[in-house]
Amino acid sequence: MHLHAANRFPNSPEMFAWRLTRRVFCILAIGVFLQYLLLYIFWAYFGQCADNPARAGDFTHVRRTRAAFTCVFRDFDAQHNDLAALVAALDKHSDIQRIITVSEGQLYPPVKIASKKHFFLELEPSASPVKARMEISHLFTTEWVLLLPTFLAFEIDALNFRAFLREAELVAADIRVFAIKIKGNRLSCHTVRYDHPTWSLHMNSTSGPVCDGVTGSAVYMLKTDDFLSLVQPFAQPVDESLLIQASIKGWTTQILSAETPFSKSSQLLEPTILGRMHESREPQRQKLYARLDVKRTVVNGHEELFGCTKATKRCFGDVINEMPSYIYEKRFTPPCCARALKKTLEHVIDVLNLNGVRYWLEGGSLLGAARNGQLIPWDYDVDLGIYLNDTQLVQYLRASTQRDLSGSWHSRTKAPFFVCSTVRPIGCTWTSFLSSPTTVL
Repeated sequence: MHLHAANRFPNSPEMFAWRLTRRVFCILAIGVFLQYLLLYIFWAYFGQCADNPARAGDFTHVRRTRAAFTCVFRDFDAQHNDLAALVAALDKHSDIQRIITVSEGQLYPPVKIASKKHFFLELEPSASPVKARMEISHLFTTEWVLLLPTFLAFEIDALNFRAFLREAELVAADIRVFAIKIKGNRLSCHTVRYDHPTWSLHMNSTSGPVCDGVTGSAVYMLKTDDFLSLVQPFAQPVDESLLIQASIKGWTTQILSAETPFSKSSQLLEPTILGRMHESREPQRQKLYARLDVKRTVVNGHEELFGCTKATKRCFGDVINEMPSYIYEKRFTPPCCARALKKTLEHVIDVLNLNGVRYWLEGGSLLGAARNGQLIPWDYDVDLGIYLNDTQLVQYLRASTQRDLSGSWHSRTKAPFFVCSTVRPIGCTWTSFLSSPTTVL
């Protein structure tokens, strides 16, 4: 029976040498492993980024083929479109290197496209914008991007993109978006201002051809690096998405004067197609505003609010330390919440007056009224003071006063109040005070 050296000579030099050899071997193995791991990380990061800097989050130094185009189809109807015919026609143009059809998911009914230049890009709603750009940036190898609507008519020999490029090269540096007109379609120029603290988008019609943004069906042209730098490059509707995001970046738009080769397809005259296109635009617009934090638009003086209704649980983001997240972002109360708060206050005051309850402003509400003559712009509740014995005059307050001397009056009662938060309700916070015979109010 043979025993291991460590068992035969527990304290011998042989055992010491065996243990030392084992430890040296383990250290060398770990060292070799770490060396190969570092080499792999170095290759994966620097080697890949040399060919595709977008993997490192940098989209501005990718090698682009000059004077070449990537065509993108985004605004189209999944059931009624002419994608196959358009791709087949564009496939023949030498200046077009890639054609990309972008959709939220797999198209149904399926569209069969045989072009080797074409690629279907299905967006993942759960993917972050940065991750999405990192994954798709390798598809954009050209200097320019063309965003095209469907139902276009054109002669392939008449597509002279060089004329548009010559005109684009002569413009000022802040002009980053170019609109190519479609015969029969009307384009509208606007001055645009996005006010971040108030969540507001201000638009006013103006004359072109250079303005802050353009709305209307057109072929939009911009450099690939600029396109990929947008927070939501594939948001819909395309025209309004470009208008808002370009204004946030301080870019302007120019309607190109070169003769356009594009006209409307005769299929656009079909009532079914027109109806579906108009119906889809408003939901797309609502989704766009939600993504870009637009909760109020003022277009030529007409105001429209977005973001909350009586059924909305919360019209702002997260609640952090019992405070709405927008306060940490140095923003005001979202306009729809502020409107709901005022309506709630008006209703509460009507009920208190009707029942002869004495009340007054407290806390931040009193400060805002004294300082600005209105509620504090970032406040999310109204503070009222009332007398404890007066609470018995209003049915909504009786149950609360049996538990505490203060509470909140909001839409959890049966009163027609608005609420924008189940964690921090929009409503009136009241504090009860004990009155005495000498109290005068």
